[in-house]
This record gives sequence, C-alpha cells and structure tokens, in this order.
Amino acid sequence: MILTWNHVAALAIVSKFPQERFNVVYKTISRFVLPNNKGLIQLPELWPIFTELVEQVIPHKQLKNVLTFEAIGGLLVGEWVSLFHMSLPLALRKKAFDIVEKHGDYGIIALTLTVIQEHHLVFEEALDSFSTDPAGIDSGMFFQFDVRTRLSKIPETARSISLGGYEEFLSSVVKLRSRDIEKHAKMVERFEAQLPLRTSYRKSEGSGSPAVQDYRAYRHKFESREEE
Repeated sequence: MILTWNHVAALAIVSKFPQERFNVVYKTISRFVLPNNKGLIQLPELWPIFTELVEQVIPHKQLKNVLTFEAIGGLLVGEWVSLFHMSLPLALRKKAFDIVEKHGDYGIIALTLTVIQEHHLVFEEALDSFSTDPAGIDSGMFFQFDVRTRLSKIPETARSISLGGYEEFLSSVVKLRSRDIEKHAKMVERFEAQLPLRTSYRKSEGSGSPAVQDYRAYRHKFESREEE
C-alpha cells in the first residue's frame, strides 16, 4: 500500500500541486478503499453502482466472475490507490487528480468506468482468456496479471485516451446514488410506519431500533455529501 501511495505523491510533486491538494486526494482515496479506517481494504460503498454500470460498458459473460474476485482485492484496488498509474499517462493522471479532488468518490468511479471503456479491447481479450482458465482463486490472479501485461505492452505515449466521457459516467453515478438514497428513504418511512409509538420514535433523535438508526445514519451521510 505504501509503495502505491508513492505514485500519487510523486504525481503531486511532479505536477507542483500544493500539499493541501495532495491531502484532499489522499484522504479521498483512503476513505474510498479503507472506509472503516482499520487498515483493511474493502469494496467502496459505490461498488453496487459501479457493477451496474460496468456491465453496460462490457457485457461479457465472464464479467460477473471477475468482479467477484475483485471483491477480495485486485486489479481495480491497485489502480485506485495509485491513481491509475498503470492505465493512464502522466498528463491524464494530472487530470484524474483534478477530477478526484473535485468529485471525490463519484469521480473515482466515473474515471474507472472511463478507463475500462477506453481500454475495452484489453479487458475483453483478458476476459476471453479468463473464460478458458479453470475456476478458482488462481483465475482472478490470472486475470489481473493478464490485464497488467497487456497494458504494459502499450507504450505510455499510446495510452492517451479520451477522459471526456467521464462526465457522462459521473452523471450516471450521481443519478443512481440519488435513486438509492430515495429508495432507502422510502424503506425507512415504511419501516417506521410499522413501529409502535411511531410518533415518539420520530420525535426522539436516536431512538428506534438499531436498524432504524442505521438507516437514518446512512441517509444523513449521503444526503450531506450530496449537498457538498
């Protein structure tokens, strides 16, 4: 993890970004892959939205299997903590830095989808190879190695892709997040409506069952982020 963070630090130094900007991006990525701040890498909270959108970008029969292996740490985590060191040239990584600084988690997901879309041939060829590989943990490791190998064969000067599409993906991520927030809000309302003495529950902040409190905390967290 330390070595991969160095890629982001090196990018900030080469680009002459001030320490304050680096701190913002560093904290954003840290929160993204280490949401509980316990040193354990976990899938980001936007993972379900990412999987929903990436299946539209690459509708491959083996994609779901590969995403299962990503759930235990893999190719994407390496790209996130290094700010796409493997797939983007320096000039575009500077732009990626700006996007993550401005849009946070949403920006990381939008960039990931953009990179996959622009390098879709690399991912599709790797997925084709994955199809013939025996099932098991080695399959996920093989896929990661295969993609990295294919990308490494592309000269950095030839890795310049269009990041213009990230704005469309960003819009899709925001819309789907709003959809999920609304869905959870309605779930809370239905849940609270079934509780006895629901009036007192609603008047007392922090009251109610643990499930209700969890839903309220979830809503507050993401509604606050939307307002930012």
